[in-house]
Amino acid sequence: MKRVKLNEVCEIIAGQSPPSSTYNIEGIGLPFFQGKVDFGQVYPKVRIWCSKPQKIAEPGDILISVRAPVGPTNVCNIKSCIGRGLSAIRVGEQIQGEFLLFYLRANENKIASLGRGSTFKAITQNDLRQMRIPLPTLEEQKLIVENFKDLDSLRNKRKDALHLLNGYINSIFLEMFGDPMVNSKNWKMIPLIDICHRLSDGPFGSKLKSSHYVENGVRVIRLQNIGINKFIDKDKAYISEEYYKQELFRYTCKPGEIIIATLGDPNLRACLIPDYVKVAINKADCVHCVPKTQLVNSIYLVNLLNHPQFQYAFSNLVHGQTRGRISSGQLKTVKIPVPNIELQNEFARILQETEKINRRMLEQSEELDHQFQALMQVAFRQ
Repeated sequence: MKRVKLNEVCEIIAGQSPPSSTYNIEGIGLPFFQGKVDFGQVYPKVRIWCSKPQKIAEPGDILISVRAPVGPTNVCNIKSCIGRGLSAIRVGEQIQGEFLLFYLRANENKIASLGRGSTFKAITQNDLRQMRIPLPTLEEQKLIVENFKDLDSLRNKRKDALHLLNGYINSIFLEMFGDPMVNSKNWKMIPLIDICHRLSDGPFGSKLKSSHYVENGVRVIRLQNIGINKFIDKDKAYISEEYYKQELFRYTCKPGEIIIATLGDPNLRACLIPDYVKVAINKADCVHCVPKTQLVNSIYLVNLLNHPQFQYAFSNLVHGQTRGRISSGQLKTVKIPVPNIELQNEFARILQETEKINRRMLEQSEELDHQFQALMQVAFRQ
């Protein structure tokens, strides 16, 4: 099968993030997509608008995440502004958009392997332009697309069901606690530092470098391990037991405690440390949070920190031109609505029951994905 460079058959538009002062939730300007956090199954979801967009994606463009993580794709269905976490791929006359989308999704892991960087992975625009892709005739492309559409539709329906379940969780949160941006239920507002036993960065500088990593030992939690309400058990890193006991034991993190990312897309995201990570430390830019359980339930706090309205409210704390981040000092001053603990515990109970259903559906979805990927690998094999 003939193969060509991506930029020979497509135009590639690199995203660029405008100043945070131009962001809004009132619908002023164009929808603003920052990265994978805005992706749906096929089309992105609008959370924020931008009044002064700098880089534009058009309907029909393929949006590809180029940093933290590299590789996921969506189809742009509305004229929009794209941030530095995305690039837009605009197909030319020689290639069908759906065909290219299927190819990129079939090779997502391969594309991800092109990512560079120790803190979080990113792919360069040159790597994207030079990527070699198959180019069968348009008739052959259409035939491949038709063969995959039915199975892809089934996969998307399962994933839509998962999104509906997540939407149910968000609606329960709003019903029980109100809009966190305006504190519509007038809960007591307390600085984050005052509801925590511990709120601190991981080790900086010479205390933790890549040269300290070993094959097995004490787990190091890094930015790429922190998802929205999800611990991402990939890109594992460890330090030796000896170095941990000598130098880094004061940074100990335990299961059930909270880890918060202050860098990346989005800049503020949080998850619980899972039970299978028995002992860990957190790297710089990963804030370790241990709430006072008599005041705050960890599950409530994680869901609050990840709520889109809450994140938008504190987007003005992001600073830095190249790598926008929120400092732990700023995070400590953020005021948190604190409902009564009984209500928080009830929310946690509902969420844990819902999570059991979510896990079963996720297993089914992953099996469909596995079948789909296997078929695509056959179709696109050189």
